Amino acid sequence: MVIITRNMKLLAVMTVCSLLLVGCASTDRPTIAPNNEVELLSCVIILPTKVPYDNSSAAPRRDPVLQEGAHFLQQQLTRELRSARVARVMDPEQLSYGGQDFAADNFSSLQRVARQNDCPYVLVSEINRFKQRQGGEFAVDAPASASFALKLVDTRSQSVLWYSTFAETQQSLLSNLLSFNKAKSRGFKWITVEDLVTRGVREKLHNNPYFY
Repeated sequence: MVIITRNMKLLAVMTVCSLLLVGCASTDRPTIAPNNEVELLSCVIILPTKVPYDNSSAAPRRDPVLQEGAHFLQQQLTRELRSARVARVMDPEQLSYGGQDFAADNFSSLQRVARQNDCPYVLVSEINRFKQRQGGEFAVDAPASASFALKLVDTRSQSVLWYSTFAETQQSLLSNLLSFNKAKSRGFKWITVEDLVTRGVREKLHNNPYFY
């Protein structure tokens, strides 16, 4: 005969309660690593979008079209993040950094701008392609094409919290039947490069657990 003591009953009740708590634990916030909850950001600094130099010419220079694209990308990042769960969003026009050209991989410069603006989180972006469509909504000689990269950095730990890239050249439905849903969302039209970047920014940021 098995004798069940009072302590054994208490242990059984505690075990059942623990299992119930685990089973009902909130899964609203995603994780980036086992047992690590994602910390929602209280603030984020959007640094000016980096434009790579064009080294094909005798004197290295920045492509004016890419510079235009960089400005547009910055605007879309700011607009999108202002609707996210971030208490404070600082765009390049609000920053106190003395007009310096910060390198995305230079943690000391990122830490400096973070300290100056009292915000440890920095969003770094780089644009590599920004080509306007050649033609109209229903017929084109060349479709819109864009490519950019986004990186979220915690300057305190000098770690990259999140990194994502976007690269797309719009394709016709006939050339890629698998793109039916995407083509439908675009009204089966050829979109502009601005629309392509806007959609890309929204897609990437909404898949970032730190913002949404």
